[in-house]
Amino acid sequence: MNVAENNYHAWNPGLSSTIPTHLLPFITLFRPENSKVSYKQAKEAADFCGLSVESLCALKVERLVIHEVLIRVTADLSVPDGPNYEYLGISLRSMVARICDIYVLPNLESINQQFLQIEKVAELAIRGILDQDVFDFGTQKAKTSFFSFLKPKKSQTLTDETSELHEIAALDKWKTSITSEKDLSRRAY
Repeated sequence: MNVAENNYHAWNPGLSSTIPTHLLPFITLFRPENSKVSYKQAKEAADFCGLSVESLCALKVERLVIHEVLIRVTADLSVPDGPNYEYLGISLRSMVARICDIYVLPNLESINQQFLQIEKVAELAIRGILDQDVFDFGTQKAKTSFFSFLKPKKSQTLTDETSELHEIAALDKWKTSITSEKDLSRRAY
């Protein structure tokens, strides 16, 4: 255990909780009404790439909007509580439901369209970065001279070591790009 993990505070009280494996498909992040990705799909991807299962969820726009409203209500409004602790949760859910019903749901189609546009722009930006820095590596044609036909041809395939070095160089480039690029490009990196 890391020394920093032994420093207990509000965000690290020293408690841990694990959900039993058989219940993981039922958590909010992977329920079909909330997510585009099932637990099984996320688990397979996590096993392949090493990321956590939770980081591979893909919440639907409707759920993202509810989260945003929850955050805005708790940050910007006063939520009344009552004589019992549960009234706070009841009041919060009631306020969020009213805001969603009156202001969000009537505009959900427009919100979905805007989200899809942003998603497409982000996909194109990320795809462009990967194509430029990772996938096109080694495909540039070497300069040829008049007598180049006399030289034996080198294999166009990259060795694993060369590919790995190139990917590390791309990561280094992306780290510096995070600080120098504008908003959308920085987020893509």
